[in-house]
Amino acid sequence: MKKYKLIYFIIFFVIISENNYSQGWFNQNSGTVQDLHSVFFVNKDTGWIVGYWGTFQKTTNGGNNWTSGSKFTSHHLSSIFFLNEQLGWATTWYSEGEIFKTSDGGHTWNQQIIKTYPGFTSVQFINSDTGYATYGQVEDAKIYKSIDGGLNWNPVFVYSQYYVFRDVCFIDKNNGWVVGHGGKILNSTDGGSNWNIQESGTSDDLWAVYFINEETGWCVGTNGRILKTTDAGKVWISQQSPSSALLRDVRFINENTGWIVGDYMILKTTTGGEIWESYLGGGTVYMSIFFIDNSTGWIVGRRGKILKTIDGGIPVEMINFTSNILDNGIELKWSTATETNNKGFEIERKTEISDWQTIGFKEGNGTTTESQHYSFVDNLFGVSATKLSYRLKQIDYDGTFTYSNVIEIELSPTKFSLSQNYPNPFNPTTKIKYTIPTTPASLPLLGKEGIEGWLVTLKVYDILGNEVATLVNEYKSPGTYEVEFNSVGARHASSNTNVLPSGVYFYQLKAGDFIETKKMILLR
Repeated sequence: MKKYKLIYFIIFFVIISENNYSQGWFNQNSGTVQDLHSVFFVNKDTGWIVGYWGTFQKTTNGGNNWTSGSKFTSHHLSSIFFLNEQLGWATTWYSEGEIFKTSDGGHTWNQQIIKTYPGFTSVQFINSDTGYATYGQVEDAKIYKSIDGGLNWNPVFVYSQYYVFRDVCFIDKNNGWVVGHGGKILNSTDGGSNWNIQESGTSDDLWAVYFINEETGWCVGTNGRILKTTDAGKVWISQQSPSSALLRDVRFINENTGWIVGDYMILKTTTGGEIWESYLGGGTVYMSIFFIDNSTGWIVGRRGKILKTIDGGIPVEMINFTSNILDNGIELKWSTATETNNKGFEIERKTEISDWQTIGFKEGNGTTTESQHYSFVDNLFGVSATKLSYRLKQIDYDGTFTYSNVIEIELSPTKFSLSQNYPNPFNPTTKIKYTIPTTPASLPLLGKEGIEGWLVTLKVYDILGNEVATLVNEYKSPGTYEVEFNSVGARHASSNTNVLPSGVYFYQLKAGDFIETKKMILLR
């Protein structure tokens, strides 16, 4: 019997969510196109952002939705700070320097102080009474302090020349630091009554400072400058930076893990700053970063950009994740641009009738800034499915993990097939399964009503070649089919009854030039 040799086809789809950033960070809709300068959260749900031209946004669901609050100034808002869900302060910069206070979560704001150009750059409160703000102007730069919740502000340090203090960080009621232009670092150990200038070792402008305890802190600034101290600032050590760009903000969650944001980049370290990895760019100037815990954080920047992470911004930057169809299975390929602490990838598969299962593991390359390429072949042994889904579970050495996008592969039948009937032997009925493959474009076969497919016949014969039943005689589109043969009611040439006798019978599938015949046994 002649069999038609068919070119095999498999249709597959790759579903990749739109995301220009590395794993772990995703976009949120800020509701504005204005530049955003500062972000602050008091818990995973409630947070605020401020920016140009009095832009003020608030969320109560972790940033899923940002809503505009009442506009309380038309000047550029430079920083925001909250003690709890109700009590907060905000500052303005560039046109006029103002400090505002809210006692109702940002619904209403009261102006507390106003100074001339350029204005205030940061504000922080230790409690509901005691707070600090940094200021710069043409004549001099000042550090301000309030001991009555902001009703009155008094300068506690004055630098009598054109200068800008950029950021303030107090870790308790006594110990605080201020950084500014020209590499200036000031430290107070008595709640701001007295300030000492610390030797930074650089003349680069410093834009942000952050301490995690009385001893350990970092500050960042122009030309990719990163400084660290482990003795409260007596000695500042310059750390190697992967960038020469302006670095605008820094935030640590412990002595090892921290982030820096700046012009067109985000940096992360898990080694206390000994190694900084640049793993995300996105073509945006990032202005401020805030983490509420080890895994949940936000970044804001130019033109209303907000990024959020819920897994600590795992720095494995996936370039692609694709699949290829092989004769012996499915080949998965993926590449990374950078990796940090990458233990490896678990490969997971799901079918339409099963949940996700781990089918393999590929060891990662730890920490590297060079592109890495991976591949894995799933031989599909024992798998019976028409639709497969694949994903990667990227695992860090500390056990944290994140999932890749999902690849879905829809398997169309690849060839004609006629299965052995079941049960066999049988009495009085048995089932026969057959498969019709995808019709090649070069063989457009049209059935009734223009349906593309094959004219299929499936017939049963006795041992002498007499036809006893026609089970199928119609056009069939690609797919797998099953029919039942009942020996009661079938016509037999040597008998006037409709009951077939015991014996050997044959069933034959025809479609185009494809023919296949199998044997079955009827036992009564």
